[in-house]
Amino acid sequence: MKQTNLLLITFDQLRADWCDLNSKSTNMPHVAKIAEEGWHATYCYTSSPQCMPARFSWLTGLEPSRIGVTSNGRYELSNQSPSFVRDLRNSGWKTTLIGKAHFYSHLSSMDMRNKLNKLNELGFSEVIEVAGPRALRNVECTLTDEWRAKNVYEKQKQDLDLRYRSHIEENAWKVKTTLLPNELYPDIWIAKKAEDMIRNKKDTEPWFLWVSFVGPHEPFDTPKPWKGIHKFGDIKESKNNYDWIDRLDDQCLLKQKYNNWKGKIQDNDILKLKCDYGDHIKLLDDQVGNLMREINQRSDKNSWNIAITSDHGEILGDGGMLYKGSFQEGAIRVPWVYRGIRPCKSEPMQKTLGLTKIMKLMVRNLIKNGSSKRLRKKAERSDRAVVEFRDEILFIRGNKKLARKRSGKILWAVELERDGSEKENCYEKKQEELFRKEEWLEIKEWSDKEVTKRRRRNWFIDGIAESLN
Repeated sequence: MKQTNLLLITFDQLRADWCDLNSKSTNMPHVAKIAEEGWHATYCYTSSPQCMPARFSWLTGLEPSRIGVTSNGRYELSNQSPSFVRDLRNSGWKTTLIGKAHFYSHLSSMDMRNKLNKLNELGFSEVIEVAGPRALRNVECTLTDEWRAKNVYEKQKQDLDLRYRSHIEENAWKVKTTLLPNELYPDIWIAKKAEDMIRNKKDTEPWFLWVSFVGPHEPFDTPKPWKGIHKFGDIKESKNNYDWIDRLDDQCLLKQKYNNWKGKIQDNDILKLKCDYGDHIKLLDDQVGNLMREINQRSDKNSWNIAITSDHGEILGDGGMLYKGSFQEGAIRVPWVYRGIRPCKSEPMQKTLGLTKIMKLMVRNLIKNGSSKRLRKKAERSDRAVVEFRDEILFIRGNKKLARKRSGKILWAVELERDGSEKENCYEKKQEELFRKEEWLEIKEWSDKEVTKRRRRNWFIDGIAESLN
């Protein structure tokens, strides 16, 4: 087998439009440079707007509804679940994870190192695992050991406990500078561990290295010198004209979220959060630059494939809401960048791309020593994506989005080409005539088949995921 390595860089809660790789003023120049040497997708969609179902779907290649996990909760993947990482290891790759996996619940106090056997059986040869920023008040790992050694653990835990006593409370979104020294700030710490490993790893076998950053998940708490890079004048105002959401069915998850957030957060607070979010993204991009510097100093620097994405986005004030868990573009559209071992500059891919599908294609292509061009050609054969959240399903084809209940009930529809801010529910306005249009009729017929398929088959596959409730 020809020597070839894969560096997979993932973020948590990075929305695609905040790292606009088509813009010369992108917030992520190091990521943009990688994209220039390969290809990237403008319209890549996650399989779910929450961490666990999205990541379970990545690893297994299955839809969230087939796994039985369509939202975050007390779930855990079976050790014997399908795993692209195990496929790589079985094909001769050394497989390493540094950062966040989230293949089991982080809601209860526990030590992540007790789950090492699970990750080994899922395919990882070596692991340095870290939980997300919020979960680090409950979960022990190597990083929290170092917090204790530097006498910052208790102060950090108390701060997180105060801020997240409730889901929607001003303390939670108040912008702060981190209490941690820079070397123990999670994303900087993860990058440093990965840099050391890249520097010291012998180039004797193919290597899959997954560097999984925990940011820009809230609380952002960006440290200096990145803190303050973005000013109010640099930030676009949020999309707030969403009256159509108020008129949705009360059972619609988007309306429930909209009502829960209504009047809770002020525009000025959102602007502050956006500045902090942008600062954190710049920090992350600099960590990507550090990783690439280490790779470029290796003797096998020309045998590295690079893939970059995120599990989901961040609503970040659109409609007066925060966080994730909706079918809005900010929550579901994520970056996708791929650079093969032979750089091939190409135009951004404009077709709709499903993230789980491209991850699956990437691994198959890697095992077969396929080129970056070959991967892109395979990706372009489809122009559709499905996103699932709880009992709702979103169907995306081209620039059209149709949201339905799992029962089949149509909830809303948006046409992005003329309404990129999603300010109009065209199903509400043109309910009688919408599906007389050929493109909308094709989406409805496709979604009818998918909804029927989900109703007829078992809701989940026994043995893939276990409920811990």
